[in-house]
Amino acid sequence: MSLNVEVPIGGGGGAGTVADITSTGGTITITAPTGPTTNVEVTTPAPAPATTVTGPDAYGASAVVGTGTTYARSDHNHGLPAAPPGAALATAREVAVGTGTAIVTYTPAASGNFLVAIYFRVITATTNVTVTVTWTDATGAQTLTLLNVVAETTGSYTFTNFMVDDLATDVITVTMTAGTASQVYASASILQG
Repeated sequence: MSLNVEVPIGGGGGAGTVADITSTGGTITITAPTGPTTNVEVTTPAPAPATTVTGPDAYGASAVVGTGTTYARSDHNHGLPAAPPGAALATAREVAVGTGTAIVTYTPAASGNFLVAIYFRVITATTNVTVTVTWTDATGAQTLTLLNVVAETTGSYTFTNFMVDDLATDVITVTMTAGTASQVYASASILQG
């Protein structure tokens, strides 16, 4: 592939001396009409290694997501970049909610802070919704009930993201129940805190 470009040389923004810039096979050649030719080598860096894997990862962290899609990132870098704050460790989108449906779960390989993000929508008629999050911190098993059999009308709902501190190998789970099966669809993510 070859690319030829003419670039004005000098100031003032008016017409003046023009340099030819030619790119062929990884070399850029700049030729000024009254001066020497300059060659500049161009290289393309190798792509960065993938840091997202599907399903349980090979480094001890696992993620299981109801019927949604799972994305997991290791809590130990093992030669890969560590998950930056806000990176999705496990996520599920549009999971049909029935009775006690685990929307998303994540088991960290190391203790730490994790953000939980939850969205759901009621599709055709008002139905009762229950939303709980469970995890284990230094004081023991924890359960946070965000909604407890609350009649929600048709529409979309988002919770403010919140942080939990979970111990290594103890699962974080977002669970929902809908009074009428398949009237509620939920999405949730567990993010690196």
